[in-house]
Amino acid sequence: MFHILILTAALVAAANGAAAAEQQLFSGVPDTWRGVGIEFRDEQPVIARLMEHMNAEAAGVRVGDRVLAIAGEPVATSREAIAKIKIASPSPVRLTVQAPGAAPREVEVAPAAMTDVRWTMLEDGVAYLRIRRFDDDSATHLRAAIRQARVRGARAWVLDLCSNAGGSLDATVAVARLFLDRGTIVTVRGRRDEAAETYEAHGPDVLHNMPLVVTIDARTNGAAEIVAAALRDNGRAKLVGLPSFGDSALQAHLPVPGKDGMRLVVARAYTPTGASFQRVGIKPDVELDAGASYDAIQARAEELVRAQRAGR
Repeated sequence: MFHILILTAALVAAANGAAAAEQQLFSGVPDTWRGVGIEFRDEQPVIARLMEHMNAEAAGVRVGDRVLAIAGEPVATSREAIAKIKIASPSPVRLTVQAPGAAPREVEVAPAAMTDVRWTMLEDGVAYLRIRRFDDDSATHLRAAIRQARVRGARAWVLDLCSNAGGSLDATVAVARLFLDRGTIVTVRGRRDEAAETYEAHGPDVLHNMPLVVTIDARTNGAAEIVAAALRDNGRAKLVGLPSFGDSALQAHLPVPGKDGMRLVVARAYTPTGASFQRVGIKPDVELDAGASYDAIQARAEELVRAQRAGR
């Protein structure tokens, strides 16, 4: 079972009779890490995006470049490239890249601090926002990214939740609240009816109702499913992509003497309409064919948000 959310100790106690429970985010992934600010196209080590305020673009890396080697060691897939970049950090990373029809060239990129929120500007005033997972600083980082993108002229938005593995409940609600003036975000129901709790949005929408499209796929999990459903059910955004993973379980970490402890499902999350998404996932408004690539999902989202901005 995938972890998705932290539960408050009060709700854990109400749900399973425990006097207290240790609150823990089970991922263990740090809120910040160091990277060079590039994203790849699926399994191929072809650079799809260069993230804002990172060093790759200044070093001469371009969208469409294929990464041939890291520190002189050949790579054949994006997974290999990512692994070798992580090994090379925090030292400067030597990349051998090749643009279509051009000769290979070497560039050196100094890693910089990164967070789970990334953004970049696309064409026609469209800003691309990506959240890899939800942590305590996600809403703060996202708000800052939105502010910077608006200075750059952003007037339409793509929120990328593909392959988002979840995170804490508080972080999830805080992110959803950024985009909603009002409405229900999620209802959490424990094993007893009195344990149910509903989380609401109170505004303001930081995008001021500018066009917003959210992308999801089969690896959009847990907390990200809550955000996607909240924005869809409140009429704030269209969802594009593939049905999501379908994990509504809220887990608590209970200490066990002499052991690492145990994870216990103590409640489940329900969409604003009261629907369960356990095992069935969140269905997008615009569903692509099964097996659609990440690039295809993002391209369709960009097409849709541009049409919304144009009033079509």
